[in-house]
This record gives sequence, C-alpha cells and structure tokens, in this order.
Amino acid sequence: MINKASIDDAVISGVGDAVFKGKAITPAVTVTLGDRILANTDYTVSYSDNIQVGTATITITGEGNYEGTCTTTFRINKANNTLAASTKKVTAKASKLKKKKQTIAATKAFVVSKAQGAVTYKKIS
Repeated sequence: MINKASIDDAVISGVGDAVFKGKAITPAVTVTLGDRILANTDYTVSYSDNIQVGTATITITGEGNYEGTCTTTFRINKANNTLAASTKKVTAKASKLKKKKQTIAATKAFVVSKAQGAVTYKKIS
C-alpha cells in the first residue's frame, strides 16, 4: 500500500487580484509541496465565489499519490466604468416628451444607469 502525501500545507502561487468581468475568473495556479512543484495531474482545482466582486476561493484537492486539501483566496475588484462624451451634438429619442427626437448639446452631463436601462442628463454649470 502506498502512503499518500498530504497537500494540506502546500503553497498555491500565481494568484493575484482580478477585475470584475461579468463571468467566472479562473486563474492558473502553481502548487508547491516542500521543494516540489506538483503536476496538474496530482490535484484538482475548484473555484467558488469567482464571478462577482468580492473574495473568491480556490480549493486544491489531492489526487493519485496525494490527499487532502488546501485553499487560497483572491479579490475580484470593481471595474472602472467610464463614459466619454464628445463635443458633437447627441440625438436621443425622448419617450416622455411627445415621442419626438430632441437634440442635446454637449454641455449636458450624462448619467447612465445599467440597472434601469436609462440615460439621464443635466446641464453643466
């Protein structure tokens, strides 16, 4: 019978903070036990909480000659959202104002709300 080595104290490297992308983030990892880098056949990798902004967890589970688990975490940070406006005039369909097109000068500040699907504006002082 082969005694399986425990990977409970293995070191997981190659993981850093990530930026929110709206889909699962699965960074590649390197697993080191003592002075030996394990092959990807020596363990399985699973991820949890790795889609939304916050702390995600990576769990390594021993396979073959290895047993046990070890974990690490990484942060998923908010993406920087920017909206650029040119000095050109913008034409927008006004749903509440007699359903006609209106021209909005670039001296207006735009606020875009993804959750509500709305664009609002106000005059810049």
